[in-house]
Amino acid sequence: MTLNPGKLIVASAYPDPPFDLIDHGSPGGFDIELMRAISAQLSLTLQPVRYAGDDFNGIFDGLAKRSYDAVISWLVKDRPRLSVPLQVPTHEKLGIAFAKDNEALCSDVNRALVTLRGNGDFARLQARWFP
Repeated sequence: MTLNPGKLIVASAYPDPPFDLIDHGSPGGFDIELMRAISAQLSLTLQPVRYAGDDFNGIFDGLAKRSYDAVISWLVKDRPRLSVPLQVPTHEKLGIAFAKDNEALCSDVNRALVTLRGNGDFARLQARWFP
């Protein structure tokens, strides 16, 4: 399921507040907090990875090469085969992309998202980052 047992390695391109930012030297923002909450639901520790390439499409090359387990970005909306779309209050569609051969992780994340929506955690994250 994940590249390293017990960890969920997620790439994102930041800074892109309020989605992704560095706060006192640590990754933060809506995307990172959402992935932390998903990781907790899956009993995994989040390991955020900052994608710093010049061409954003390279982030998906890294995913295909299994450099990380997932990518979270609003740009995933243009790649619907790879994404779990989420609507945020800015009306952007956020997505989480997985390697094509990792359907198990995609299913687990989908279940975690259902739980986070059901228990109110997703709404609390939205309210915090999109007041």
